[in-house]
Amino acid sequence: MRVFYLFKIKEEFVSLYQETPGVLFQILRQLYYMHEGDLDYAFHLFEQLTEPISKKSLDRKIFLELHKNFAYTKSQNQHIINDLFHDEISILVVKRSHLLVTANKNFSSFFSYLKNKDANFFVCDFEYLDYFFLTPRKILA
Repeated sequence: MRVFYLFKIKEEFVSLYQETPGVLFQILRQLYYMHEGDLDYAFHLFEQLTEPISKKSLDRKIFLELHKNFAYTKSQNQHIINDLFHDEISILVVKRSHLLVTANKNFSSFFSYLKNKDANFFVCDFEYLDYFFLTPRKILA
């Protein structure tokens, strides 16, 4: 199972790290593994990099837009895709600080849906050292 954390990165940092997403990943990874004694520092840095997520609003939007999909269900605070045709099971939990996606594959159908909602989502899998922006941006020269 893969565990993906999606963070809503502030616009100024998306522009700064678009060409070097590995640097952003390393910052978030250090925050993820930070010692308990440094939590105040970690929280302050995390707050500078990310925007809070409107949990209630996003939960509702996801449900309203996906509830007619055959493979989608919602149970309490979990959005679930159980797509037998594509052998995919993905679970999305919306939190105020991040989105948490657990999937049995290297990609989740939730990513395709979420990339249309916000261009600033940055995906991290700290265990597999995998990271990417959901929507590639075009830089005008």
